[in-house]
Amino acid sequence: MGNLCRKGISPEEKEAHMRNYEIQRRIQKEAEKESRKVKLLLLGAGESGKSTIFKQMRINYGGKPLDPDEVRGVIPHIRKNIYDNFLSVLKFAQDDQKIDLGEILGEDKVETFMSALATSPDKPETQTDLTPELASDITTLWQSPAIQDV
Repeated sequence: MGNLCRKGISPEEKEAHMRNYEIQRRIQKEAEKESRKVKLLLLGAGESGKSTIFKQMRINYGGKPLDPDEVRGVIPHIRKNIYDNFLSVLKFAQDDQKIDLGEILGEDKVETFMSALATSPDKPETQTDLTPELASDITTLWQSPAIQDV
């Protein structure tokens, strides 16, 4: 209280007061900026798609788009998801629905096709590239009424 009643303020005190004022102003600006941010906690098991959801949110709702390196990094994961999920559908079709994939795709292609889809989850480099022939086989199977009914 004694400082408030003094008649004069030294230049050092004035400088300290101005620095304090500037720091407080910056803190307030940062607090306002932080209050406008939306924070999202994504919980889930490994490989459940948390990063994918985050990246989609970032792209769709104002974040910067993926840079070319990030895009190249995502491709193996997308390919793996396509292969794994389609393989699950086909195994279900074969085992539970008793659908003969050989009738749809050709007997000679089924084993090669199924092994091409089977990838090692811990080794993305073992993935089969999505060749035109593999893409054509996936399309043929997917468009088959028997698979669509699964």
